[in-house]
Amino acid sequence: MSKKNPLGSDATDVFAPSSIVHEVVVERQQFQQEESKQAVDIQRISFSEHNRLRENGRVYGGYDKNGNFYAVSISPYFEKFHTQIDPGIFPLVDAFRQKGYLTCSSCYGHPTR
Repeated sequence: MSKKNPLGSDATDVFAPSSIVHEVVVERQQFQQEESKQAVDIQRISFSEHNRLRENGRVYGGYDKNGNFYAVSISPYFEKFHTQIDPGIFPLVDAFRQKGYLTCSSCYGHPTR
């Protein structure tokens, strides 16, 4: 049965969107947002050499778009874990590891302190 619009014709009001159409649009937008997210591959991140020894004697990954340096936390079970630790702190980290403690991030400090 068609609704009468305020102008008196028997035509359905085409300007009143149905709630079903609205739900589909919102659902599609949410789906598109979820599709654009990338899955995090923890295995690849944790067991890869992302950081490297730099000219300043520090180990880090690189610089972000704002020019801030960053480092990636690496699994203590990574076979090349020692390459991901600042040389100045490695003896302490190694002592902890020999005692059975595991670290996932270890640095010698930050440039401003």
